[in-house]
Amino acid sequence: MTQTKFIENTLDPIWSEVHYLPVKNIGDKFILDVIDFNSFTKDKPLGYVIFEVTKERFHLMCMYEGTLNGIDSQGKLHYKAKFYPLTLDALPKPTENFLVNLKEKPFDKSTLYILITLQTPNSSFPPSNTLANLFGYSDTEELLICIKIIIMMRES
Repeated sequence: MTQTKFIENTLDPIWSEVHYLPVKNIGDKFILDVIDFNSFTKDKPLGYVIFEVTKERFHLMCMYEGTLNGIDSQGKLHYKAKFYPLTLDALPKPTENFLVNLKEKPFDKSTLYILITLQTPNSSFPPSNTLANLFGYSDTEELLICIKIIIMMRES
């Protein structure tokens, strides 16, 4: 979940913000809620737009417009969506010397996007082969062995 900044005293706010959300499957839906912020009383929901990721939308960067469903259907929400394909090819491959490999193929935006998809809602990263490969290990077991060794070294 992400949230835009609050803009005061306007009926026509323009945010010009960028938010990254992981899309795991074609067909994923995102709800864009529009809420009237109020400092003194409870915020008032004005409506929402549902954005569904389709094959057609996945390959285009377009301006979208959604008529708000819900309480106040007078407004329209304009937004852009762009998708960055995530492939495991973006990750450095594990080698004997991970640092040399990292110099050959440094992390880029794709690596960051892959990390975002691996992160759980509580901000942790459960062990996976993808995560292990990111840090230069061949699989989850090898990564966990390394972590256990580091923990034992710190405790002694």
